[in-house]
Amino acid sequence: MPRVKTRYFAVVREVVGLREEEIEVPEGATLQDFIKILTDRYGKLRKVILDEKGELKTGYNVAHNTTTVPKHQLDKKKIKDGDEVVILPPIGGGSQRPKFNRVPAP
Repeated sequence: MPRVKTRYFAVVREVVGLREEEIEVPEGATLQDFIKILTDRYGKLRKVILDEKGELKTGYNVAHNTTTVPKHQLDKKKIKDGDEVVILPPIGGGSQRPKFNRVPAP
């Protein structure tokens, strides 16, 4: 069985409780299959990354060997031994735009 390396970030790491791990996947597995394997293994992750239709929530992305894969291709992209797959949570934070006081023109 192929082994896939995965790393966890932000809220996904909090739910899973790990920084990274290797997961065995069936031969011919797709990225969509990988997401199902993860959500079966870590039940609480399902509510975090999937919507009520079972699809990846808005803002979440999947990187396969450092390339982001469009959601409509997750069920087509095959995984092979030694690949790296990362569920990328939405990026947020930072500060609000700075507020400037307008100074009247002279």
